[in-house]
Amino acid sequence: MLASAYTTYLLVAFDRLHDIYPYPGYVFRAPYAGLPNLFDGTHTGQEVLMALPPTIDDLLTPRGKALLLHPTGRFADALAVLDSVCTDWAPRMPVRLYYSPGDEEAVNANTEHCHATLGAPTVDLGVDTGYNGFVHEGSEVLGVPEATRWFTALSS
Repeated sequence: MLASAYTTYLLVAFDRLHDIYPYPGYVFRAPYAGLPNLFDGTHTGQEVLMALPPTIDDLLTPRGKALLLHPTGRFADALAVLDSVCTDWAPRMPVRLYYSPGDEEAVNANTEHCHATLGAPTVDLGVDTGYNGFVHEGSEVLGVPEATRWFTALSS
């Protein structure tokens, strides 16, 4: 289910910013062509999740899958910019990278890559699955206060 959620979010957000497909039915199978309407800021995460199919195969048309597997044009260009987030700049302010081992949604390799290219220190938040049973959600519970303490110490 999370794969369907993140795939839908990616395609909807990138289309709004970069016009990557001509109409929702081009990438989303029926009856899911209306999914972009749920990403309007007024629907809860639960509403979005309940409207999604269980698999990407159920979600995407063959053209939608091809777009993901072999991005071209504006989509490829936008993904290249996104992929360079830790390589095409040097921080002018202190930076820390927070992560939780075993995060089922955010790949820790991203943290390792940014650490290697930026030289920013990493902060292992540990693992907390007490929030809805997910390490990812637990990392937010652990990370927000940790980052807040660090920002507060910087301004002191």
